[in-house]
Amino acid sequence: MSHIQLRIDPEEKDKAQQVLSAMGLSLSGAIKLFLREVVKQKRLPFEVTADETQLKPKRMKKPVMAKIPKPETVEELGAPTVKTWNPFQQRRIGQ
Repeated sequence: MSHIQLRIDPEEKDKAQQVLSAMGLSLSGAIKLFLREVVKQKRLPFEVTADETQLKPKRMKKPVMAKIPKPETVEELGAPTVKTWNPFQQRRIGQ
């Protein structure tokens, strides 16, 4: 025999035990029945749906973007001037 341990809200457990007791089942028996049906049907033995209150879309505020002017020249951009090496230039060493 295997042992399964899970944490559940005590109030929820008590309410489930009352309902299952009215059906002639123990909590352990109901869990065993659930697992047997999962194996037999190869799926959850019931339909899982989302809670309607969780489906309402939340409104998001649009981000406020500051208008930044586009630079027109390299100087306005503030980039450092980069000198590139031209392999076709002739250079004299030592002068």
